[in-house]
Amino acid sequence: IANHTISIEFWHVNLYPSICAIGIYRVKTVTTPAWQLLNTLNTEKLIVRHEACFVMVNAKAYLIGGRRKSAVNVFDPSTGTWSKELGPGIEVHHMQCVVDNSKILIVSAWTGNCCHESNLENVLVYDTVTKTWENKTGLPEERRRGGAAAVLYGRAVYVVGGNRGGHGTHSQSLRWFDKYNIDTDTWTVKLPDAPNVRDHTGGGIV
Repeated sequence: IANHTISIEFWHVNLYPSICAIGIYRVKTVTTPAWQLLNTLNTEKLIVRHEACFVMVNAKAYLIGGRRKSAVNVFDPSTGTWSKELGPGIEVHHMQCVVDNSKILIVSAWTGNCCHESNLENVLVYDTVTKTWENKTGLPEERRRGGAAAVLYGRAVYVVGGNRGGHGTHSQSLRWFDKYNIDTDTWTVKLPDAPNVRDHTGGGIV
């Protein structure tokens, strides 16, 4: 291609070939992915935090937990704005939130300050429609931990890995595997251990 002209050469190799048509298609240029800063954010309503979870529910993103007691902050991508809703009332962090329809579940987490964090006793459920919190049956005491992966598969939340004890040489990284049944509010614990310990981790469904 030169100066908007396409030159095509043909060689007669065998018999009597014919050209019925030539199609020219424009290939869309692939751009390199890049980060974009959304300057429309209302940062006054956004409480900066870490070790929190961030999940999408019905086209809105929910930022929950983190170090210190925090409100639930909701980001609307269609308007680029944040709003604030009722938090869980306790400090909750080091968790992977799971979305079940319009509800957000925290099934395994820590509460309290570094570096001997306490394990969360209950499953916390946030209803994004009614904007209310509910406590459900937590992991048995001997299986509680933070920093674990949690994923929804069918009507159950699977929890794998995690950490007991907090941060430091006193803590224990784990390969544990447990299941929470949403409909019956019951746990099945001590499923086959994962091959490796995983701490401060996340998971996904393939």
